[in-house]
Amino acid sequence: MTITEIRHNADILQDTKQRAEEIYTNSRLQLGIYNIYQGTNMGITHEEGEDDTIFIVYVLEGELHFTSTLESFTLKKDDSVMIYDIVESYFAKAITPCKLLMISSQSNHQKIQETNACFNKLVEVELKDSYTKGHGRRVRTYAVAIALELDPSYDILSLGSAATFHDLGKYYTPIEILQKPGKLTDEEYKIIKQHPIDSYKLLQKTHGEEIANIALQHHERMDGSGYPYGLTKDKICFNARIVAVADVFDALTSNRVYNRQMSFDEAMELMISQKHLYDPIVLNALVRLVKENKLETVDV
Repeated sequence: MTITEIRHNADILQDTKQRAEEIYTNSRLQLGIYNIYQGTNMGITHEEGEDDTIFIVYVLEGELHFTSTLESFTLKKDDSVMIYDIVESYFAKAITPCKLLMISSQSNHQKIQETNACFNKLVEVELKDSYTKGHGRRVRTYAVAIALELDPSYDILSLGSAATFHDLGKYYTPIEILQKPGKLTDEEYKIIKQHPIDSYKLLQKTHGEEIANIALQHHERMDGSGYPYGLTKDKICFNARIVAVADVFDALTSNRVYNRQMSFDEAMELMISQKHLYDPIVLNALVRLVKENKLETVDV
């Protein structure tokens, strides 16, 4: 049975660390401090081969909400939680930008470090291209909303991570191409089409094959007109089809150097007119969300 110990206004460096050492006799505990974007999702799971997985979070700044199948709780500045004997998955979301002190077993700590490295690259991409700022977070929000519209029990952890980092490969794209207001040349377009492959290479190392593949395929289209490989229909993984719709919807409803910003209704109508490009189930879910004004209030 998973055990959680929540402490409000706790003296983390002494009290919580001492409590962790009482429970976790293995020497593989590691500590790190991380800056986390608002809306960022984190997963905490039992690791195969680890009998005593432990995860401690102390909130230095911000607000973090945890949910599992059995409970939910929110941590604010100076609150902490210790989760151990983990047998189920926990899902954590940053309600505001957060600065977190985390103490965890080695495998969880490695995952946190890898995710933080990706966020640092994403920040650099956003500094290069003002449009990209917030794009990953918005695409994640829309993708998760679509998935939950399809199935309230949809497993959104991999989808959310892939949606956030789908454009990470633009880290290698020259700034003059990202910010070009006019039509790209054939050579420039060839360079742009490389970014899903670069996203895959970065994420495959840090997040694994499933998440990397979603990012790789987010510009593929159902009729085979997408890139980088011209995949069609069932050859495109379902989560990538969700991210594709969310990505285009955000592109149409955001200010870009080469395109005017559309309203949600305008973007929806345009995508319906190009429905051959998108998975019909996914597109229909987006249409329902727009028509019912369920996207107007999402936190982007």
